[in-house]
Amino acid sequence: MFSKRELNVANIKFNILNTLIRLCKQDDFENIYVIDLCKIVGISKVTFFKYFPQKESLLLYYRSIIHIRLSIQLSEKKLTGLAGIEYLIDFMANEYASNPGMVLRMIEHLTTTTSLIKVFPVKPAEKALYFKGMDLKDIEMLTFHQHLERFALDAILNREVRHEVIPERLADIIFSSIYGAIVVSKLKGNSELRVYVQNVVHDLIKLLK
Repeated sequence: MFSKRELNVANIKFNILNTLIRLCKQDDFENIYVIDLCKIVGISKVTFFKYFPQKESLLLYYRSIIHIRLSIQLSEKKLTGLAGIEYLIDFMANEYASNPGMVLRMIEHLTTTTSLIKVFPVKPAEKALYFKGMDLKDIEMLTFHQHLERFALDAILNREVRHEVIPERLADIIFSSIYGAIVVSKLKGNSELRVYVQNVVHDLIKLLK
């Protein structure tokens, strides 16, 4: 199905990202250098920059992988409205608890970069490697915020929220609360990362009902 070159590229990018995720569990993103990643993966810096313009590009690639994984999970759940929103909250809280360094640095990059933020492409061979044995062709791939907007619209149409607000604004409020809770948990040195984020954002949902 895929050429040898496509599979090779997919493996290289797969190994680079997984190496970064593993290292970020032990050290800060800023202390991990491209040369370190290259040595571990067994590639040259030229090869690295062929696929990732800068180290921070890996954060956007990580974000794209998260979005694909989320879309796959949601395709199996068939959720709507507040149930979908609550699933998104738990999904991101769990991701943060699993990879706090990556998530925090991703948020920092998204909020401080002066460049236009684009979705980092994940090619078919890479998707096949990350999500082995899964048929992805009929799954609608949306970003986290796009899923949130869709569920927000459902919640409003189903009268699950009592406040009159447009779907986009409701999605923005919840999205901001999720990212805000993640940052605040870091500032407060909270050890129960997942629980803290879940509690804060779920309390917001209660206020909206």
